[in-house]
Amino acid sequence: MEYDQRMSKERAEELADEVTEELRELVIDGGYERVVINAGQTYRHALDPEEIPADVSYISGDGIGTKGHALKKFINGNDSILQEAP
Repeated sequence: MEYDQRMSKERAEELADEVTEELRELVIDGGYERVVINAGQTYRHALDPEEIPADVSYISGDGIGTKGHALKKFINGNDSILQEAP
């Protein structure tokens, strides 16, 4: 399988169980209470936030530039740019 390919919704959904389980284990092992996801809509299909034992939020915005700017705001303490998991 080639790495250099565009993520599709179908492929993200195929990966969802594995991605969700790995994140779940990281949250449990690390004792995290909050997870912030900075990913586009397609990549979000690779994660089931209801299976994560922590508060899951997403960086808001469309496009890598907008998300990067929002991430910088979040890192600097501005939580208002976060969206709750659906």
